[in-house]
Amino acid sequence: MKRCKARKEKFVDESFPPCRTSLISDWTTSPKAAVWDRFEWRRASEFLTPRDLAVFKQGISPSDIRQGALGNCYFLSALTCLAEVPERIERLFISKQPNPEGLYGIEVCKNGEWLQILLDDYFPCGGPELGPAFSRSNGNELWVLLLEKAWAKIHGSYENIDGGLTKDVLQDLTGAPCEVFSHDDEDLWNKIVSSNEQNFLLTASAGNTRAS
Repeated sequence: MKRCKARKEKFVDESFPPCRTSLISDWTTSPKAAVWDRFEWRRASEFLTPRDLAVFKQGISPSDIRQGALGNCYFLSALTCLAEVPERIERLFISKQPNPEGLYGIEVCKNGEWLQILLDDYFPCGGPELGPAFSRSNGNELWVLLLEKAWAKIHGSYENIDGGLTKDVLQDLTGAPCEVFSHDDEDLWNKIVSSNEQNFLLTASAGNTRAS
């Protein structure tokens, strides 16, 4: 950030640049290429006015989160669960205020080690005059977009986080172990009640089956 300030320039993340390969690793084989080809990278200041630009605005709430053109409901489910206690989200952010350099820091626990993930404020948008193509907040705040971008950066592209497991997200955003129970577990209800009484984080998912 000091170098950006000295040069009066905005930060561009060279390890996860605002380019096609950060969207899709292999454009020749991806079924998403035809649709995502129209997306454009725009800085947050290009789709939010300076007055509206904020990392958090009027607190953190599960209702802040909206899904976009990415099949990452598993990821958003984890964010929604964490957002029930706002401090769980806030402590992941090194940068809690917007800055002129467009540089943000997120802490993520990957493979048991807490890492600092640096991000610029470029986001995939639906077009040159449109807002974010993927997840966003219901208000004019960046925390959902930044966490999603950090998750995409860790996995190499946005396409690589299209589909996944909520337990993996919870482990990476809390550093805590997670356990998965199937609906056919005979002791499932007792486990849910016991976990709830201990204030454990709980999420649920259903596939395209009669069980859903």
